[in-house]
Amino acid sequence: MKPANILLSDPDPDPDPDPDPDPDPDPDPDPDPDPDPDPDPDPDPDPDPDPDPDPEAASSTSAPPEVKLADFGLAKAFQQAGLSGHTRTGALGGTIPFTARAQLVDFKYAGPEVDVWAAAACLYWMLTGTTPRDFPPGRDPVAITLREPVVRIRDRDPSVPRRLAGVIDAALVDTPRIAIRSARELADALRAAR
Repeated sequence: MKPANILLSDPDPDPDPDPDPDPDPDPDPDPDPDPDPDPDPDPDPDPDPDPDPDPEAASSTSAPPEVKLADFGLAKAFQQAGLSGHTRTGALGGTIPFTARAQLVDFKYAGPEVDVWAAAACLYWMLTGTTPRDFPPGRDPVAITLREPVVRIRDRDPSVPRRLAGVIDAALVDTPRIAIRSARELADALRAAR
């Protein structure tokens, strides 16, 4: 399996497979040119005559495309909902396959490093199509996260470049603690792996 490509833009997302521009085989020879005139036409037409620039021109810039990840503010949503920030017994925040052990063990004191771990888990998913740990059906996902090791990325997909695999594997170390602790540290390591 080859590493996943990330599509940043699609210049023609819905191409017309039918080359025939006239789908009506028996057109009306004298159609009404304006069957429902707009009673209040826009007096101020759009000043930008070409709002959709040529995708070829846009892609010919020298700047590489950027991929941006977002944090959806789970903690802030809890605060705004009037919750104390303390996790109720049995309650979890996040998606278990993308959750670091530290977040499960001590959710209240988990820092930004759990988000870095989750970002690395997302990269793993994008490159392999699977989560960093195996989650067999019928087994408790929390127990798996707490007890099972991460599967090294090249064990899943040997085509992942070695340097990139090394960074992702290092970012997914979470025992005894998360190895890469900041987004800047992860970004620097990814840049160095190019």
